[in-house]
Amino acid sequence: MKNKICILGLGYVGLTLALKFCQKNFEVIGYDTNEKIITDLKNSKSHIFEEGLDKILNKFVKNNKFKPVNKIPKNMDIYIITVGTPIIKKNNKNIPNLMHIKTVTKSLSKIIKKNTLLVYRSTLPLGSSRNVIYKLLKKSNKNQKNFLLGFAPERTAEGQALKELSKLPQIVSGIDKISLIRTSRLFEKICDNVIKANSIEEAELVKLTNNAYRDLSFAFSNQIALICSKFNINANNLVNLCNYKYPRSLVPMPSPGVGGPCLTKDPYILDYNLKGTKSIFSYGREINDKILVNLIDNSLKKIVKKINVRKKVLFCGLSFKGYPITKDLRGSAFNKFYKKYSIKKDIEIFYYDSLFNEYDLLNYRIKKFIFKNKIKFDAIFFLNNSPELKKISIKKINSIISKKTHIFDFWRIIHNSKKKLKTKNYYEIGEI
Repeated sequence: MKNKICILGLGYVGLTLALKFCQKNFEVIGYDTNEKIITDLKNSKSHIFEEGLDKILNKFVKNNKFKPVNKIPKNMDIYIITVGTPIIKKNNKNIPNLMHIKTVTKSLSKIIKKNTLLVYRSTLPLGSSRNVIYKLLKKSNKNQKNFLLGFAPERTAEGQALKELSKLPQIVSGIDKISLIRTSRLFEKICDNVIKANSIEEAELVKLTNNAYRDLSFAFSNQIALICSKFNINANNLVNLCNYKYPRSLVPMPSPGVGGPCLTKDPYILDYNLKGTKSIFSYGREINDKILVNLIDNSLKKIVKKINVRKKVLFCGLSFKGYPITKDLRGSAFNKFYKKYSIKKDIEIFYYDSLFNEYDLLNYRIKKFIFKNKIKFDAIFFLNNSPELKKISIKKINSIISKKTHIFDFWRIIHNSKKKLKTKNYYEIGEI
């Protein structure tokens, strides 16, 4: 089984890691419980978007280096686990749910052989590797065969994971010395810069710290933006003034909340370890949610002034981030805006984003817009910073608006040309 790996969980993390190992001459068996994902992958059709990924997937499916399956294979030397750790509400608190981790761990415990290496790459509450996973493996492994347990946190940015897996330092750890050595040697196959953590708990804390820090830094800016909105101060201009040739702080730009599958979840996982004490991590999450609610409510007040007058609204940029380019609605500003706007009977909703087709949005009451359509919109929202949006000319924008149209440019997509707009109803963060 040399140079053969099984990766469990073929979401964004698992699939990109699988293809990276294929590029390094490994044979990879990819396991997932979602039968549609497995069927599509067998036909070289990816369910995630990353530049160049489809071409790589097609190559390794055709030469059998990557084999998607819906049953965990036995007798493998290495299993890498990338299944998710969702957040659930319990007693009005956001807590991590280890159900998927426990299920896959129990399944593996029944089939692993002596010296099998299991590496967990999922985001876990601190102490989970030792106190949950290791204990489950020991308890469920009836034959008490020796196994190796490693942990290697995933920290890639969605949209450029294939590049970052080789370039970013890979943090590795193990439950014991031999587990650490084996895990380190494995990741040295895909990355020259492998860093050994002092303990498995230290490695668990790395990604949680990285993501909680980023979420908090954005929360700081968004809290400032909420203050700006009370005084009609352009928050982007304020941040530029703060940062201009000032070496002691670099304040991030404010945004319409913080989305995605990691930054919206990992602070709560870190908060969970404090056992009942509310921390700055959960406060940061509340702020990043609050600014989005603020933007939605204030924009609705401007648009829906007359009752029973039908309005046309265009949402531009649907993914939770625009750059690096990704196709992912999880935690996106679009989803939050759509949820509130779609319940208004007098609002007709359109979207502009070439990454998505109407099949992707079957569960949404929304129509695809192209500039050939002769539609005048009452409101236009720029909800992410996609390069596609920056290519839209002011001439095109003016062709679909009137003097009364409201434009909400939360990412300053057309900031430099705003004076050329037909309408004066142009808003950035802090101005509504």
